[in-house]
Amino acid sequence: MAGEPIQRLYFESAEKWPLLMVPYPRFRERVLASRCSAENLAGPDLYLAVALESGSTAAWECFHTKYAAFIQKHVAQVDSRREFVEDATQDLLEQMPQRIRKYRGLSSLYGWLAVVAANHARNRKISTSRETSLDSYAVNEERETSGGDWLVSDHGDAAREMADHLDRSECEKLIRGILQPALRSLRPDWRMLLMHKFRDGMTNREIARIVLKTGEANVSKRLSKALRQLNKRILSAASRMGSTARKDLEHCVELLGR
Repeated sequence: MAGEPIQRLYFESAEKWPLLMVPYPRFRERVLASRCSAENLAGPDLYLAVALESGSTAAWECFHTKYAAFIQKHVAQVDSRREFVEDATQDLLEQMPQRIRKYRGLSSLYGWLAVVAANHARNRKISTSRETSLDSYAVNEERETSGGDWLVSDHGDAAREMADHLDRSECEKLIRGILQPALRSLRPDWRMLLMHKFRDGMTNREIARIVLKTGEANVSKRLSKALRQLNKRILSAASRMGSTARKDLEHCVELLGR
């Protein structure tokens, strides 16, 4: 049967990544899209790519652990400045769930990433002026979100006034109803970063040193981006619940984010 080679490749790949759950129809679709026989494809790499594209947090963690340093190495071959390497690497990692859709499994993921990382670094180096303006914007956003104020609120005073009667247990109920769906809607890399920060209680320095292997300033920039996206999703959900719910929610985010 024509499907047997694909099935064998699927099960072999699944054994390589036992923590990832990729539906067989989705994997088969990607194999057929490659227009290449299953025997000639890098099955486990394609399996990881399909899982990463689907938004799997486990897939992101596996990808980051195995390939982040490799990507950083190839970025550094274009420009070895530390700040450039860190920023370009993190930008590419953030784009990876979308970029990975172009990976067809015709070569190893290492080979594909080497080309992608080098091209990304060259494009970023050419756009130096644009990079400078974006960095300045990121620094301003970092200042605005410092001190635990991780939602841009129009009701800061009202939120503080509610501190006496809206305690953490009530906040946790709101978290379950609104914040958790908002978190699940985020990109896997941002969700993972926020979980390390607020669920696991890790400092920016610990995240930089243990998880991302990058600079602390870069972690701060990425947190700012993630929190801005979370803020948009939260306020969108709260706006559908009325002004009182929105104020309560803003207070909870401030309280639990300290």
